[in-house]
Amino acid sequence: MRRLLGILVTAVVTLGAVATVFAQAPIEDELVLITPVSKFVHDAALKAIAQYAKEKWNVVVRTNAIPAGTPVA
Repeated sequence: MRRLLGILVTAVVTLGAVATVFAQAPIEDELVLITPVSKFVHDAALKAIAQYAKEKWNVVVRTNAIPAGTPVA
């Protein structure tokens, strides 16, 4: 009886672990662009990306730019 109970507990724990692995993470709705280019350039790019996502997939994407980094990054 103890062996059957051990097998049952092991099966339940294994199935729980498998279900956790295959769970899909929520899709984020914000695109953050870290770039060293000027505000004029990245604002135009983010606007175009948001418009493309709206036309192509009918989703609203929030965009945000962080002016940081180097040209190499």
